[in-house]
Amino acid sequence: MKKIGHPSNAMVHIDPAIAARMVMASADVAILMDRDGTVIDVSLATEARLPSEFGDWLGRPWLDTLAPDSRNKGQQLLADAVAGLPGRLREINHIVHAGTATVPLRYSAIRVDDDGKVLAIGRDLRALAALQQQLVQFQQSMEREYSRLRAADTRYRVLFQLTSEPILIADATGRRISEANPAALALLGVPQNRISGRTLQSVFVDKGGDALQETIAVAASGALAMPATLRLTEGGKTVNVHVSLFRQDGSSYFLLRLLSGPDRTDASPVAAKVVDSVIERFPDAFVLTTGDGVIRSANTAFLDLTGLIGLHAAIGQNLDQWLGRVGVDFGVLKASLKASMARSTMLRFPLLVSMGPRVTTSAS
Repeated sequence: MKKIGHPSNAMVHIDPAIAARMVMASADVAILMDRDGTVIDVSLATEARLPSEFGDWLGRPWLDTLAPDSRNKGQQLLADAVAGLPGRLREINHIVHAGTATVPLRYSAIRVDDDGKVLAIGRDLRALAALQQQLVQFQQSMEREYSRLRAADTRYRVLFQLTSEPILIADATGRRISEANPAALALLGVPQNRISGRTLQSVFVDKGGDALQETIAVAASGALAMPATLRLTEGGKTVNVHVSLFRQDGSSYFLLRLLSGPDRTDASPVAAKVVDSVIERFPDAFVLTTGDGVIRSANTAFLDLTGLIGLHAAIGQNLDQWLGRVGVDFGVLKASLKASMARSTMLRFPLLVSMGPRVTTSAS
C-alpha cells in the first residue's frame, strides 16, 4: 500500500460538498466559528439526536454555551486552532434546558482559512457517560457491600471471641481445625498456636471410633446431626459435641460446639420417648416447643403441613411464624393452657402443640 506523504496536497482537489459530507460522517455536530469564537454555522447529524438548542447558537459566542467547568478547555481549544497548532481532543460539556442539564461532547478543532475561522467537530459522549455512571454506581454498590460484609465479619469475630460456649471450626475436606475461640482453648487447655491444623480425631477420645464420624457424616449431608458424647484428649473431660455444616467462600466447614454436662438442647428422655413412640404416628401435626415457642421436635405431619423438607429445618425456629397472627396466637395458646391447668397443676415446659383441624395443647 502506497503511503501519502502530504495529506494536504492529496486532499486539495476534493469537492467542497464531499468534504462537508466527510466532516458530518465523522461527527455528530460541526460548528464554524470566527477567530473570536462567534458561531457562524452549525450542522447537526440527523441520527445524533442532539438538543434543538444546538441550532440556536448562530451569532452567539460559542464559549457562552459551555458549562463553567469546560470554559478553560474551550478557550484553549479555540486558541490552539486559531494559532494553527495541532490541538488535542477535549471533552467539553454544553449547558442545555435552561441550565438544568449538560451534554458532553468530545471536540477537535482546526483553522480553515487565513482569517482565522475555526471548524470544531464534536462527538456525542452521552452514551459513554451513561456507561461511566453505571460503572461508578456499580463500584459504589460493591464498596457498600464490602463495607457491610466487613462489618458483619467484625460482629462475627466479636461474638466468636466473647461467647462463653466453646466452639471449634474445622474444614470439611481435611477435617483439620482452623479456628478455636478462647472458651474452647480454655476447655482444651492448649494455646492457639497448638490447636490450629490439628485433626478433629486428635482432640477427642472416641473409644468406638464411630460416634464422631457418624455425627460429622450426618452434618455433611445437611441433616440435623445428633450430638456425640466424647472425651477430650487433653484433660479427659467428657463433652457433648454438636456439629453443623456451613459454607464460606466456596468451601465447606464444620462448626463444633463443645457442651459439658447434660445436653441442653435435647428434649427430656420422657418427651423424646413420647415423640418417638406416639406423636410420630398421629395423623395430626404435633410440635414440641419451649415456653417461648422455639421448636425442639416435630412429627412428619407437621413437616407436611408446613412444607418443610426435614426436621432440621424446623428445630430452632419459632412456631409463631406458622400461626395466623404472629406474636399473638402462641400467647393465646399459652394463656389458655395456663388457665385450664391453674386449678390442678403448674404449667411446665416444653409445650406439646397439636396443629390438626382443631388446635389443642398439653404440657409434656
